Amino acid sequence: MISKGLLTFFYSLCSAILTFLVIEKGIKWYLRRKLKATEEYLSEIPVVVFISGFVEILLYTGSFLVGKPEFIVLWTGVKTALRWDRKNKKEKKAQIISQRGTYHTFLLGTGLNIIFAYISACLIQGELILWLK
Repeated sequence: MISKGLLTFFYSLCSAILTFLVIEKGIKWYLRRKLKATEEYLSEIPVVVFISGFVEILLYTGSFLVGKPEFIVLWTGVKTALRWDRKNKKEKKAQIISQRGTYHTFLLGTGLNIIFAYISACLIQGELILWLK
């Protein structure tokens, strides 16, 4: 039997890969191509983004497993408050649009992390089959 810790690590890694692919290959591609978002706002280091997403999914999955999902609300609230409004009044409209696109990408990534963490916790506890019925 595989331990819950190993399952949590495996599911979190798979979830982080999925989230990374959706954001990097889907959303950011769209922002660059369609909205002409500048690289200045999309230039986060991919490895750091992946690792932070992986750690976040581990934390979220763990919080579901121990029955404390309110941690996710606290973590997301702090994260969002820190990035809430970074625009400068002197910036051009295109830069502001680019920043908002990046901010919404950040929110989407967080949302995907929560969804994948919940599914992972259900799989680890063997509850996903019951949930789908």
